[in-house]
Amino acid sequence: MRSSSAFDGLRPGLISADRYVRIVVLTHATVGWGGTEANTLGAVRALVVDGHDVTLIQLGHRVYDSVETTPDGYRLVHVPLPGRLRDLSLAWWYRLLRSYEPDICVLSKGGFDTRASALDVAARMYVGRYVLLEHHPAAPPPPRTSSRHLGGRIPGIGLWWWRNHIPARLHLRLAHRVITDSEHVTKLLCHHYGLRRSETFVVHPGIDPAIFALREDARVRFRNAWGIPSRALVLGSVGRLAKVKGLERSLRAMRGVCASLPDRPVRLVLAGQGPERDTLEREATALGISNNVVLPGYIDAAADALSAIDVYLMPSREEGFGIALLEAMACERVCVAMNSGGPGEILTDASLGWLTAADDEASFTRAVIEAVAMSDAERAAMGARARAHVEANFNGAEQMRHLARLIVGG
Repeated sequence: MRSSSAFDGLRPGLISADRYVRIVVLTHATVGWGGTEANTLGAVRALVVDGHDVTLIQLGHRVYDSVETTPDGYRLVHVPLPGRLRDLSLAWWYRLLRSYEPDICVLSKGGFDTRASALDVAARMYVGRYVLLEHHPAAPPPPRTSSRHLGGRIPGIGLWWWRNHIPARLHLRLAHRVITDSEHVTKLLCHHYGLRRSETFVVHPGIDPAIFALREDARVRFRNAWGIPSRALVLGSVGRLAKVKGLERSLRAMRGVCASLPDRPVRLVLAGQGPERDTLEREATALGISNNVVLPGYIDAAADALSAIDVYLMPSREEGFGIALLEAMACERVCVAMNSGGPGEILTDASLGWLTAADDEASFTRAVIEAVAMSDAERAAMGARARAHVEANFNGAEQMRHLARLIVGG
């Protein structure tokens, strides 16, 4: 039996935002540090500041172990998984939740498929409030098909499709509250899986403008490390070298720049590590621009590395929001992005940067050429407007305070 607490008299899902509660935050399917992890940790810290008792549980991973936790006042726990998330039993989830006696359970998700029906039921039955944090777009369900029976005379009903689709819809319905990173993520969840827009909250992530800021000393240091001439203009990005990031489009845009502005010294830097590195190197060679491309590998000071880039490129195939774009704008970088979801909620005015149609490489390349052709003064003015926009609308501390209040019930 659950032990008594000050919240036993409250109706499930209606915990008062001005009371201090015990909160468990579950994370899973984390392969490295990114926007989801930064947003999760920001929410945890904001909850602690509000006086709540918070435990961050790493289910089958230890990504958060690299973060100094003691000063922040929350507990960090690693729980090994005896099997796949979806295969764990109701009893297993019940025992896990019971061991922490939470008033609120938060599942912070790196993808829509990070879910388990048994967890949904256990959290709904045992915990006062169950909250989902959806950080990434949901892929559409597979086409509904069915076989025919008795020689094709009787159509089937596609039981295999319903067996997979119904748990996904129930996952959203069983939560007391769903909070997403962007209108883009919300729209896809509503369209594909029946999420009720009226019952969903959108909280854009934010960044710390004090950390992400233009630093001339860092600019010089990184450009020297990358072997880039002082008068060269640098295009590029900092992040995972993954297929979803569409970085081969940056290479093709770079070829367009070299062809259109042959006398302009330009370099393309794709900083980071990931499975697409070898593919990108081969593509650069095939395009004849390998001498103008730098792949420096992992960067442990992304905020400083951004200062060495003049024009930030985001040609992603899909972005739930686009925290990296915020970081570049806060560093007063001129930005060119494809409207692959979240970036359209950041670059809301042409004076802040270029936003081209999703998957329109021709428009993206033209925008990059225009950014390169700008004068230094024009780029500086656009960068200053971009930073002011981030400071006014995407301050991380303020966004996380709002998120924390919504988790608790405000």
